[in-house]
Amino acid sequence: MKRFFKVHLLLSVLFCSFSSYAQHLTSSPYSRYGIGELNLRTFGQGTSLAGTSIGIRSTYHINPANPASLTAIPRQTFILEAGLSSKFTTMESNASSDKSSATNIAYFGFAFPITKWMGMSIGFMPYSNIGYKISSTQNINNNQKELYATANMQYEGSGGLTQYYISTGIKPFKGLSIGGSIYALIGSTEHSSSTSVVKDSSEISNISGSTSIKIKDVNYSFGIQYEYKLGKNNICLGAVLDNKKDYNALSTASKYTTISGSVTTNQDDTTSTDGSGAPGYGKISIPSNLGLGLSYSNDKYLIAFDYYEQDWTKARFFGQADQNLTTSHRYSMGVEYTPDVMSARYWKFVRYKLGAYVSDNYVQMPTESGGKQGIKEYGVTVGLDLPILNKSFSLLCPSFQFGSRGTTANGLIREKFFIVHLNFTMNDRWFMKRKID
Repeated sequence: MKRFFKVHLLLSVLFCSFSSYAQHLTSSPYSRYGIGELNLRTFGQGTSLAGTSIGIRSTYHINPANPASLTAIPRQTFILEAGLSSKFTTMESNASSDKSSATNIAYFGFAFPITKWMGMSIGFMPYSNIGYKISSTQNINNNQKELYATANMQYEGSGGLTQYYISTGIKPFKGLSIGGSIYALIGSTEHSSSTSVVKDSSEISNISGSTSIKIKDVNYSFGIQYEYKLGKNNICLGAVLDNKKDYNALSTASKYTTISGSVTTNQDDTTSTDGSGAPGYGKISIPSNLGLGLSYSNDKYLIAFDYYEQDWTKARFFGQADQNLTTSHRYSMGVEYTPDVMSARYWKFVRYKLGAYVSDNYVQMPTESGGKQGIKEYGVTVGLDLPILNKSFSLLCPSFQFGSRGTTANGLIREKFFIVHLNFTMNDRWFMKRKID
């Protein structure tokens, strides 16, 4: 028992240390809208299978997407997972292109069984990311339709939200598992804009402003899985539901105006309130998120499918709807192959993974013609589960994601990205009695 409590104390310290260094990973102009670029609730296995995980039960990986899967962890087993991601992005428009890259800690968590019918997991991962810098230029004509001045506009954003969760799954009877998660959503977002009007190479006015939003609140989600055995094969149906939540938020805004050398500064808190009368406090309403999954598995193969749907037209930001949001849909599939789990040859019991996905983003972008353009994203993933030692339960799991988002039509931007994920899984056996000859 002493070892149990010492390791848990160490993990608590590591958890706090890692979370303080967690950064947000994006450089997408589409993160300007809503609460930013959304992340899937996945660790190493789900990441290498294109995010597919709702119907998956694993004895060697943590599956935070569905807390019902925690009942699959064997007794006397302790699993720890940590991930690192590097993203390389090329953004293209009809006029230009740009490249960017970033690296960050992706997630951290651990899981263990409490009884033979109950498991628990604790960890953190990003919920959304914001990171963009957009510049544009517009000519200003006088009444004679002659060029009078030029307006240079710049928009920037940064920040994001992180979720810290504790999940539990129980198995009330054979085949059925249910689970729940409580998670704290914590973070802040910063959006700024500036417009500089230039005439004859001299700036005649500059208007800039920024809006900062901080969120700190708690929500919950549910998951269920039903597993049916057909001989040596397993079929598992899964479903997850994130609760609709009105998150407490604090918004502050500032505006600065410069005209011909004189400066006027206005700084005002957002006037929305949560009923307490305190200026700047309000609610951000995030809609419920439904996911369905199916998997088929045996000693050699795992084949899985997922579907997610979330209606972002129901989202509200301090009481206001965002007209650039729509309903999101995501379809994914993943395949895992293990040549021979009983082989003495290393590469025979390595797990090989492949995934693909397509999604309709929750953001719809304004176009040059004045309409709205839906944003599609699609991609593929490949990955490996490499035992650190011969037939070790601990794994090094590299995976690679290739994807594309958006289009260059209608004056929009297309992103092409390549992400390198590196996952470490420590899978240890506890309280095992050792026999001495």
